[in-house]
Amino acid sequence: MLKRILAALLCAAVMAPLAACGGESDAPAPAANAETTAAAADAETAETEPPRPESGLPDTDWGGKSYRISCFHEGDIKTLAVEEMTGEVVDDAIFRRNSELMEKYNFKLDVQLSVSNGDYGAHQNFVKKMIAAGEDAFELIYTHVIGGPNMAVAGYFVDLHEVPNLNFDQPWWPHQSVDEMTVYGRMFTI
Repeated sequence: MLKRILAALLCAAVMAPLAACGGESDAPAPAANAETTAAAADAETAETEPPRPESGLPDTDWGGKSYRISCFHEGDIKTLAVEEMTGEVVDDAIFRRNSELMEKYNFKLDVQLSVSNGDYGAHQNFVKKMIAAGEDAFELIYTHVIGGPNMAVAGYFVDLHEVPNLNFDQPWWPHQSVDEMTVYGRMFTI
């Protein structure tokens, strides 16, 4: 049960930045100095940015446990874990999101590159062997768009609609993907 709640937490965390992506905004008028510019930006953000929706997740202390994710490709790690603030908007949003969640729920994010390093077939075989052996190695598998559904059809993944606290009505979930990935009321990848 603990793993399912943590899986829900991380899934929500992974998708949360999508809710922050939006349309264009007008550039602010030039200001007299940096202080004025910062104050104006803060005021504009407060006025135009809608409040974040509540996650609906229970307040839980994970006791510093690691949440382990297996990635099939090195490039995917950046979408899940950024080591530090870089000044790049998306990287900084991912870093802040992860830091806030790890502090709130007291867990560590452990994103690992699979032995396959980009070969989705090798990653698929790695995951299948791990699951068949009953290994408790990862809480989340971040796999290729082809490999993941193939493993889902073969019965390697759980139905995400059955995972407690995953609410696919939240705005950070891509509703079209949820609809299209749900078949006969079941969804194994998103």
